[in-house]
Amino acid sequence: MSDFWSFLDSPELWKSVAFCVSVFVLIFPIYRILIKMVKSRAQKISSHWEEALKLRREAENLLWQAQSKMFYKDAERKKAVQKALKEARQLKDTAQKEQGVLLSDRKQEILNRVHNIRQTGLTELKEKVVNVSIDTTADILIHSEKIANSKNFIESGLNELEWILEQKEEKNRLLQAIQN
Repeated sequence: MSDFWSFLDSPELWKSVAFCVSVFVLIFPIYRILIKMVKSRAQKISSHWEEALKLRREAENLLWQAQSKMFYKDAERKKAVQKALKEARQLKDTAQKEQGVLLSDRKQEILNRVHNIRQTGLTELKEKVVNVSIDTTADILIHSEKIANSKNFIESGLNELEWILEQKEEKNRLLQAIQN
């Protein structure tokens, strides 16, 4: 035991104890400060981590919503394009039908005009032919010496001609006879 007491009396021991106590006294508050700093840093990191996870979930939700909106918008766009194409085809068909009807109406109108012009031209030509033949007959009757000698023939021919010219029905009948 005397070694033990001698060991306790040794200045190296007390120097070592004093050194350890002083180191402990100096290091313990620094250790506590460091632990507090590390814990606060860990809490900040943890809160940032939780916030990052929350933001990630929100971003994923927004991405999903955007993708679903894009999908629906794409589907709506396709429907709108199909509807527009269908309406365009209907308008094209309607326009073609209307154009066909208009074209056939115009063709029929042109044919009617040509027919009317032909009929009018033929009627005018026949009237001119009748008028020329009447004028020629009158001229022949007036200038012919043989016919001029017989007054009865001239008078009867002129009377008949005068009667024919006065009678529209007879004139028309002559025109119809010439036309046929």
